[in-house]
Amino acid sequence: MEKWREDPDEELVKIFTRTELSTFWTTNIDLIIGPGETLVWIRDGKIEDIVTQARLNNVAGGFRNWIASKSSGGKEVKMMIIDNKPFEIVIGADGYTKDELEQSGIAKLTMRLNHEQANRLAGVLKEKAIKVTKGFFRKREVITGYETKLTRTDIEQMIAAEARAKVFGPVIKNYESTAFGNRELVGKVESAAQIELRKTLELWGMSLETIYVDWNRNAYQDWKTERAPNLWEE
Repeated sequence: MEKWREDPDEELVKIFTRTELSTFWTTNIDLIIGPGETLVWIRDGKIEDIVTQARLNNVAGGFRNWIASKSSGGKEVKMMIIDNKPFEIVIGADGYTKDELEQSGIAKLTMRLNHEQANRLAGVLKEKAIKVTKGFFRKREVITGYETKLTRTDIEQMIAAEARAKVFGPVIKNYESTAFGNRELVGKVESAAQIELRKTLELWGMSLETIYVDWNRNAYQDWKTERAPNLWEE
């Protein structure tokens, strides 16, 4: 029995392409699909089958017989495995108040990935092109493929920039610095984040369950040092 990921705490989605799938067909490898994990079969950009652990357990022969029943026909065939369980990420929350003072903290988000929107998750991975530089005198970047894993860190970095631009920056500038620490203001920021981030996350095949904001400058500095996106600007 084989596990589909090496680091369960970090890896949340993995795509197997036609080449990798041929290995399953020819070597009888059996994959372990755990509770809260889903197999999605995609052919020519359309979801053809969605299989949970419970359904797979009812298939005689389990994963090996299920994948043996799938044909390789079509221009593009791939299998995606998604961890649907809730997971938490931490992002920075910063901006300038109405009286031009910097305010910062962290936000803890509880999220889920939606297997019903597997195509959108695949789209997120397709935006993560693998590029190499070719040529000697005239160097150029060439796309050689796309990432096949979506990790917790990937999602954290994607959302951090989105939340900064659409939520925390615009909301913080509406208030005086003396308002921070007020629970009512925290609630307004959390509500704004729920509304704005859900729009983006739905496009990515994800959902936001809860968000908690802590206006703690030291926690923000720790996050910025250890986990902020590489292009995080001052």
